[in-house]
Amino acid sequence: MRNDVFRFFAVISSLGFSITASSQVTKPDTQLPAISQPKIRNVTPEEMWKRVTQCVFPTYPGLALNSKIAGTVDIALGISPEGEIANHRVLTGPPLLVQAAIGAILQWKFLPDQLSKPAGAWSRVRALVRFNADGTTVIDLTAAILADDFGDPGIPDFRNSEPRTITKAIARPTSSPACKSEQPWTGAQSSDIEAGETNPGSYRNRYFGISLTFPSGWQTADRATLDAMYLISREGTVNNHSPMSPNVDFSPFPTHLLFFARTAGPIEGSGPSVRIWAEKQPFGGADQYFANSNFLRDKTADGTRGPEPIEINGIRFYRADRWGKLAGGDVYQIRLVTYRRDLILGIEIVAGDRQAAEQLWQTVKGMTINRLLL
Repeated sequence: MRNDVFRFFAVISSLGFSITASSQVTKPDTQLPAISQPKIRNVTPEEMWKRVTQCVFPTYPGLALNSKIAGTVDIALGISPEGEIANHRVLTGPPLLVQAAIGAILQWKFLPDQLSKPAGAWSRVRALVRFNADGTTVIDLTAAILADDFGDPGIPDFRNSEPRTITKAIARPTSSPACKSEQPWTGAQSSDIEAGETNPGSYRNRYFGISLTFPSGWQTADRATLDAMYLISREGTVNNHSPMSPNVDFSPFPTHLLFFARTAGPIEGSGPSVRIWAEKQPFGGADQYFANSNFLRDKTADGTRGPEPIEINGIRFYRADRWGKLAGGDVYQIRLVTYRRDLILGIEIVAGDRQAAEQLWQTVKGMTINRLLL
């Protein structure tokens, strides 16, 4: 019996040793090979612009513009090897502008990284999304904050960012694709609003659905001239629709110069003129325009009249007149405004006296307006 017991423990011991020996021989290595993290490369803004295939400027939030909130939203970007914005972080910026900035920047597309060796690295750069006081927006690119291969792709280090945030910002070069830019409240691009067909004796704007026929002798401004006139007006201190009023403030809201013609003499002259423009104002109707405009409060004018409601082709406008002297000569202005497609649509007639201005008014009265676009 005792021999059987010894034999039993001998078998168990041998099995245990065999199992232990076997496990020591076949035990797999539990330390897995290190997984290589994707390389992170800070890309210069100049290089990043060359990789841009799609860019979008944000729409200015109406509440922020009405509240005169302007500023820059600084966003750190992590671009995947395929060229997608895979992650982002807002560094600084006015809270009311942040969501509009993010919404625009996430629509950007880039070419895949080809310069890294080996290729296929993450790219890191920052976007400076600027909201200007005149309602326009633009995005510049600038250098990232962290060093190459430091941290997660696109995630900056707030603790160490402040001393290094002052870097050169690079605007879109002409060689890069044009960025889509939508104007506030309208959902339309500026080029759509301003697009018009001007021919000898006629003008047509499809966006507002207006057509104007006039004598073929009028000298009309082309798009380049209109843009130049607008820029000159913005650089001055007066409203670009107020040639008689140096004390009138320029509107900070977006303005679109649509049409300008001299009825006599060259464009750069001082003869009678007709101007059509569109602008955004914080109020929601043409009936409130003159109450909120300095047109009738101009202290340099000798007199004013209006406003009064009138109709052009069944569309209600509001008319106001003022007259006085400019550069030693007499000037008479008629201004008409209506509300169309969430913008103030204005017409202004400038002549040397009331009779000449009223004659031009008779031409403008023949303008046709598509009622379906109201």
